[in-house]
Amino acid sequence: MRADTSPGPDRVLMRAIKVLPCQQAIAIIITLMLRHEYVPEGFKEARTILIYKDGDENDPNNWRPISICSVFRRIVDKLMVMKLNMYTTLNVHQRGFSSIPGTHVNASILNGCLKKAKANKEDLVVIFLDVVKAFDKIGHEHLIQTLNNLLILTVLPDLVKQLSTNTRINTKGNSSKIVNFMLFQGSPLLPFLFNISIDFMIKQLNETEVENKYGFLISP
Repeated sequence: MRADTSPGPDRVLMRAIKVLPCQQAIAIIITLMLRHEYVPEGFKEARTILIYKDGDENDPNNWRPISICSVFRRIVDKLMVMKLNMYTTLNVHQRGFSSIPGTHVNASILNGCLKKAKANKEDLVVIFLDVVKAFDKIGHEHLIQTLNNLLILTVLPDLVKQLSTNTRINTKGNSSKIVNFMLFQGSPLLPFLFNISIDFMIKQLNETEVENKYGFLISP
């Protein structure tokens, strides 16, 4: 994590954590969280700022919310993602927010499909699905059910549910009432939670019956 990253509501700087010998204290906090399924209240707080994108400035849809938690929380989130990935297997065709070169692989597959269709003079239809504000569209109930369905014999899913964050949106020096987020921009947990929440759709699309009827054969 960068030393100059923005601090959360507790105003603790990442630079201070890097300079002070506090690794052991952070390790103790995480161990207690795992042992007792407890999340400190300070980890559930964030400050949310709105970043203007484009269009009419008076339209709230043209502003992107970024939530900034405590740097301690962000360290915990990163470690939890590492652990969750050890126990969770996503569909092999899900390549977003992963360590594999997803864009390159998908472009190569698409190129192969186009070449085959051209060589055999076949029709080929390609559908690009762009879900507007995809993160915002995932509801709490769906995400909680997804976490409950994970075959993980640890307290990790329960801790993730407890990390649902209370935040106030700051605009020009003013703060809103408290808003509750489970998927919020700026969290290291966000890509993992988004992936598991849509994984069931990709698995259904890859069921043999669906593949045989609607799919495009790439290789035997």
